Amino acid sequence: MKFVRMFIDTAVAATGKLLRLSGRGRTGETFTGLVAPQQFGFGSCPPEGAMALVSLDKNGAIVISTDDARYRLSYKNGESMIYSHEGVKVHLQSGKKVEISGADEINLGGGESELDRLVTFEDLKTYLDALTLPVSGGTAGPPTTPLPESCGTNIVRAK
Repeated sequence: MKFVRMFIDTAVAATGKLLRLSGRGRTGETFTGLVAPQQFGFGSCPPEGAMALVSLDKNGAIVISTDDARYRLSYKNGESMIYSHEGVKVHLQSGKKVEISGADEINLGGGESELDRLVTFEDLKTYLDALTLPVSGGTAGPPTTPLPESCGTNIVRAK
C-alpha cells in the first residue's frame, strides 16, 4: 500500500451519498470520483485546491483525509474546532469555553427546541445580564460585567 497527495479539483457531496473527490496527484496522475469516507456525525465538502491524502493498493484508491492550509486556524493542545472557508468557526477552547464567530446568522431550533420565537441579541443580552444562578447556600447575583455588544451576530433565529 502506498499513499499519494491529491489536489482536489471537484468535490461532490450528494445528500445521503458518499463524498466523491476528483483531482490531480503527481505529474500526469489524475483521480476521478474517489470515495472519501468521513467520521460518523461529521462531514465536510472541501473546496477546490484543498489537499487529500489518497491510499493506493491493489484494490484501487480511497481518500483517507482532506486538509486545506489556506483556511487552517490556530488552536492549543486539547482544543477542537469546526471551521469553514468563509471564516465561520466553532472553537471548543480550554477552560470549558465555546466560541462561535464569523457567522452572520445562527439558527437554533428543531423539533426538540424550547426556543419558539425570534431571539434578538438585545433579548439575550438583557436575559444574560440579569441571570442569577443557584449556588451553595443561595443564589449568585447577576454578572458584574455586562455582555458586550461586540459578541452578538446580526440574526439569531429559532425555528
